[in-house]
Amino acid sequence: ASFQTIPCPQPNIAGFPDLDFPSGVECGYLTVLENRARPDGRRIRIFVTRAHAVSTTPKRDPVVYLSGGPGGAGSFEVAFMVKHGLNADREVIFVDQRGTHRADPLLRCPGWEQFLFDSVSVPFAAESSTAADAAALKECRNQLAANGIDLASYNSTENAADIADLRVALGIDSWSVYGVSYG
Repeated sequence: ASFQTIPCPQPNIAGFPDLDFPSGVECGYLTVLENRARPDGRRIRIFVTRAHAVSTTPKRDPVVYLSGGPGGAGSFEVAFMVKHGLNADREVIFVDQRGTHRADPLLRCPGWEQFLFDSVSVPFAAESSTAADAAALKECRNQLAANGIDLASYNSTENAADIADLRVALGIDSWSVYGVSYG
């Protein structure tokens, strides 16, 4: 795995200026194998934002902020968390997990997103909603697989390995992820 710093993209999310990256944060990509069982396989990029500690005497171990459960984009949270001082006394590292927001590849499902938009007023447990939801997800899965995405590699185990690779790539001895320290 390797890490490369890039200029933070602006806007972060078009039409939502409150979510733009604040000045002083650093952005970059962690490059990892899509499937660690295939050392010669495709490489993907995980988007990372680093909000350095504001304190002149910061604590040495950073906090890794993961969004979702699993599979969320930490970059959605950067502006809010920095504004509210999450990085007051230690660096906070925000990660867009595999396939989310600024990760490369981004695993978009436009048909499923349209289903969600269209079904706002439909009863949640209705059979028609369940069938339409399943059909949209199946269509998305088939499109992603047809584009060469190894869907079996987008899971919690790989996300955890990405976080371990990120720690090593950044040269950090230990950090807190969900409040659990490891090194």
